[in-house]
Amino acid sequence: MTSYKDVDRAVEILFDTAAISTSGDNDIIAAPGAGKRIVLSSIIVQNESSTATTALLKDGASTTFHRLLMQNQGDGLAFTFARGREWRLTENTKFVVNLSGANSVGVSIGYFVEEIA
Repeated sequence: MTSYKDVDRAVEILFDTAAISTSGDNDIIAAPGAGKRIVLSSIIVQNESSTATTALLKDGASTTFHRLLMQNQGDGLAFTFARGREWRLTENTKFVVNLSGANSVGVSIGYFVEEIA
């Protein structure tokens, strides 16, 4: 994992990558603990297989934030959230990518952890 200091936000942005291929929920970022939440600043998801795959980007095990159909190899999503518009997960929940089948998908995430007042 790599990181850099975002001076504008006064936080350390962490970067993590995962190559997943399990049908169903795949934990990408672990829950940060009580009183904290994950804040996603960028997301890249790409189908690395030749099989059409649907990915659900989830806030924990139950709340789906985005549904993505990757019909062909190389299809995917690359998104950077504007400052102040980041995706803030629920307190103490993990970031999950759910796959419709056991197909290879690459995931890269930029995020930080913030304290909840």
